[in-house]
Amino acid sequence: MITDINRINKELNGFEEVESVYDIHSNAYVKYLTLKDNREAFYLGGVYLKMGDNKIYLYNGGNTWCIPLFYKRKNGSIYYRTRLFIKDNRINNVIDASELQSTIDKQQDIINKLLLKKHSI
Repeated sequence: MITDINRINKELNGFEEVESVYDIHSNAYVKYLTLKDNREAFYLGGVYLKMGDNKIYLYNGGNTWCIPLFYKRKNGSIYYRTRLFIKDNRINNVIDASELQSTIDKQQDIINKLLLKKHSI
């Protein structure tokens, strides 16, 4: 649990806040701000596993735990929403797209060679 704002800012370098838990992809690394003893605290988090009823499950080094997405009053109204942060993968996605295109091009080249070979038989 971290409460120092300067340390939190350093820890969130390269991470972006997600508006919805549905924006988190499988195996994404999640850091989060939530309530602990009625005080807001930051946690280094873990790898996203799955979503449950008003919670998400994280994994880190052999430990699995869940964190609540919302804290509600007895009447059901929400008084706090856990803030979730994931690694900003926009740069990685560009690299991944380039690598995928390269793979597609190589596969297409193989298909073309096989088609030429088949027609020459």
